[in-house]
This record gives sequence, structure tokens and C-alpha cells, in this order.
Amino acid sequence: MSSAAYKKFPYSVECKNQEQFKTLYKFYQQAVDQDDGYTPLLVVKMNHKKPLVVMDAEEFLDLTVGVPKGA
Repeated sequence: MSSAAYKKFPYSVECKNQEQFKTLYKFYQQAVDQDDGYTPLLVVKMNHKKPLVVMDAEEFLDLTVGVPKGA
């Protein structure tokens, strides 16, 4: 990305599309199913690794750059 783009979106992005993520999506669905009126968020942790956060990409873009969900 350009330096101007990084100023608006300061993230290093890596994208993956694999069937191996079925369990991760299953865990995320549990957060979605809570339906408590809040944005679903999944925190995952592996031994000797930092915790990671998983959330809907559209929600993330809305929070970071103001792109409304569904736009």
C-alpha cells in the first residue's frame, strides 16, 4: 500500500482462504449466537503464542475507516 493508505489504514494485512478454518468459524459462530446486542468478537490463544482477535471484516472496516457494514 502507499504511505497515504497506511496513514488511513495502519495495518499489515495477510489474507487466507482455507477450509482448515472450520473450527475457527464454529467458535466465532458461538459469539454470534449469543445475540446480546453487541458486536461478536472471538479471542483465541495457543500455548506460547499471543492471543488473537477474530471479528467480522465489515465490522472491522466500519470501526477503522468508517466503511458502513454492507457498503
